[in-house]
Amino acid sequence: MPNRFAALTPEGDITRREEGHFSHRMGGFGAHEVIIETPSHNTPMALMSYEQVEKVLIAYQERYNALKKNRQLKFITIFKNQGWASGTSLAHPHSQLVATPIMTPYYRRRFDIAMDYYA
Repeated sequence: MPNRFAALTPEGDITRREEGHFSHRMGGFGAHEVIIETPSHNTPMALMSYEQVEKVLIAYQERYNALKKNRQLKFITIFKNQGWASGTSLAHPHSQLVATPIMTPYYRRRFDIAMDYYA
């Protein structure tokens, strides 16, 4: 489901603009989704059945595969939120998916290392 407090939207501007000598600026184009993990409000992933965890992982895979079809999106990451201490606005167990039109140099390097290792 779309994130109510999305940092990125499919309607965002993808145009890159120079800002000063050393940086560029882009609009908020991308995807920012919430993946609700369970109908049970207080069940953390560690206490879910194997079948429930499998459903969550399949949801990750389905959303990832759907978004990777968009050639404008270059980087997709999925991360888990649990509890108020994680800075989340939902107490309900959930994960988030963020897809952006750029890959940061840090992740580009990690990706290249993995590709070299597994080649």
